[in-house]
Amino acid sequence: MMNIPILRLPYTNEEIAEIQEGVACVLRSGVLTKGSTVEAFEHEWAAYCGVQHALACASGTSALEMIMRAIDVQDKEVIIPSNTFIATAVAVIRAGGKVVLADCERENLQLSLKSVMDCWTRNTVAVMLVHIGGNITPDIEQFKYWCAVKKVALVEDSCHAHGLEYDGHKAGSFGLAAGFSFFPTKILTTAEGGMITTDNPYLYEYCYNLRNQGRLKTNPQVHDKLGYNWRMDELRAVLGLQQVRKADSILAERRTIASWYDKRLPASVWCGEISPLVRPAYYKYVVLPSSLKPSDQYHPIAWRAKVNAHMLSKGIQMPGLVYEVPLHRQPVANMFSTPVPLDATDWVADHHLCLPLHLSLTEEEVDYVVESLREVL
Repeated sequence: MMNIPILRLPYTNEEIAEIQEGVACVLRSGVLTKGSTVEAFEHEWAAYCGVQHALACASGTSALEMIMRAIDVQDKEVIIPSNTFIATAVAVIRAGGKVVLADCERENLQLSLKSVMDCWTRNTVAVMLVHIGGNITPDIEQFKYWCAVKKVALVEDSCHAHGLEYDGHKAGSFGLAAGFSFFPTKILTTAEGGMITTDNPYLYEYCYNLRNQGRLKTNPQVHDKLGYNWRMDELRAVLGLQQVRKADSILAERRTIASWYDKRLPASVWCGEISPLVRPAYYKYVVLPSSLKPSDQYHPIAWRAKVNAHMLSKGIQMPGLVYEVPLHRQPVANMFSTPVPLDATDWVADHHLCLPLHLSLTEEEVDYVVESLREVL
């Protein structure tokens, strides 16, 4: 029996030595925060994403909250998908905004443009597009056009989407701004940390000040707004530089592993709809039943529990879902507005699985995962 964990974070001896030398350089400099290593990470991340500005910060949540504050969502509505991590909503609420939940597309788990249109009101100030699982809506150009017509900010929650590409352009470059997370489970990691990307100089400067307790960049003795300590330190930036420089090889390996699954999956499941213009990042490898009928002749949650129990008995730890309990079914759901039906979100939440996909996963291990899945299906 094989043992396949939820996550592996492999670092070669050469990579560890590189990181150790970077840490040593920071320690020798005597500058542990607000230094040149963070600036170098920001510069390289902006170049990687194809944007003018990048701003490193404490987490993906803080990145999104700063963006929400910069576009002034106070007492205004921000439309987000219900099938997202709660941090997407928290960022809006902490910035004073009102969360409006929209439905997803059953075929790909991405935010539904029709549902967003149905949610829109004259008080809508932004749409938060979450690239669930490292995929992107095939309607991204229509989203951009509709948001421009409605004068609504399009913001990307790119916490799943490092290196995701649509028509040659990377996640983080499609809207007014984007927030990334570098949590250990993410495609690229700095242990903890986040990043804002944008081409908008005003938003960049606003968030730059917010990140450091609202201090003016030109005069740090003056605080022109109430910010917070959302800084990234120099040591995490060392990890970030190593990751961004290795990003292409990390993405290539994840895509190779996904291709092994593509070729081996049984006919009873599929990995969802992916536009030919998209190169997914494969933060998750999502599996759906081949039949997308609204109802099935079995209890979906009990079915998934049986699958998970069987996989665990085979030594396979199944990764977390995206998401098992959507926001409108959370205990804090009374904090969100749900003006439209969320039927697709409910269906996806109850029916999807995520298969192991992490660096160093071997082709033999993928064979074992698929064969174990076949047994229980």
